[in-house]
Amino acid sequence: LIYADEFRFNGSRGSGPSGKWKINIKNNGEDEHDLKVQNNTTKLILSSSRVFLPGEHGSITVRLKPGSYMLYCSIANHRALGMKWKLLVRKPKIRRTAP
Repeated sequence: LIYADEFRFNGSRGSGPSGKWKINIKNNGEDEHDLKVQNNTTKLILSSSRVFLPGEHGSITVRLKPGSYMLYCSIANHRALGMKWKLLVRKPKIRRTAP
């Protein structure tokens, strides 16, 4: 879960396994905010949310491979003011079961 305020993101997780991610967003601020997911290596935008008005919430779903990602608000200069969140994605742990 990502909470959007002026001008920061507060997230419940900073890392996790690769695969399909559902990222929930809640705008607790007074301004409009959105969320973009960018691969830090390629700089490609992998997913974009709609604009959330104050008090609105929603989610985006994106498939992430192991690596580093930046989640940020692309409205005006919000990213430069600190509305960004680094996410580290790792290979999933393999569970071994006894024979």
